[in-house]
Amino acid sequence: MTSLQIGLLGLFFLFIFIGCGIHVPVALSLVGFFGVIMVSSLNAALQLIGWLPYNALALFAFVTMPLFILMGEFAHYTGASTSAFSTSHKWFGNLTGGLAMAVTAASALFAACTGSSIAATATMARIALPELKKYGYDKGFSAGLIASSGSLAALIPPSVILILYAMLAEQSLVRLLLAGFIPGFLSAIIYIVMIFFLVKIKPSIGSSKANYSWKEKFSALPGIGGILFI
Repeated sequence: MTSLQIGLLGLFFLFIFIGCGIHVPVALSLVGFFGVIMVSSLNAALQLIGWLPYNALALFAFVTMPLFILMGEFAHYTGASTSAFSTSHKWFGNLTGGLAMAVTAASALFAACTGSSIAATATMARIALPELKKYGYDKGFSAGLIASSGSLAALIPPSVILILYAMLAEQSLVRLLLAGFIPGFLSAIIYIVMIFFLVKIKPSIGSSKANYSWKEKFSALPGIGGILFI
């Protein structure tokens, strides 16, 4: 058989496997394995199985992912995330829907310490959800707010998603991380503006205010010093 015939046969069986409900990665692997056997030999196909997965994963940039998540854990257990929320609350608390704005601002700050949206969302849920309930915010709104704010970690560097994209698309990781900085914080600002108008239009979801003086606001700023340094 010619290479073209082998390729067409492999494409045919690929669609058959997918049509039978076999997962796409498994179907691709099977077609590729038997294709190499037909083009070369069984020994070549077995060698390919041995070194291809390792070469695909043994990349230095992947080391950054668990370390970024570990840095986020350090930030959480040292109280940096709590300080970020407390400081944000003092600065936005006087506004309508200020507590909700504080959640978004704190999530953006904490996102700069961890590359995982899941970690950022879980951390903010532990810290902010009790406060949102305390001030009478709607449960559905509170859950959506924390989930959407946690997604900022996918853009604001360090970002695990951007690391994976850089590896798969063979793009500059440094440039991608720098490119995610402005859109990430711009998204946070848009969220805050939308919260303001949403609460104005529908006060029932939570429009309580807290009264903080300028002295209290400025005295809380050192609490985010660690995050800003990172």
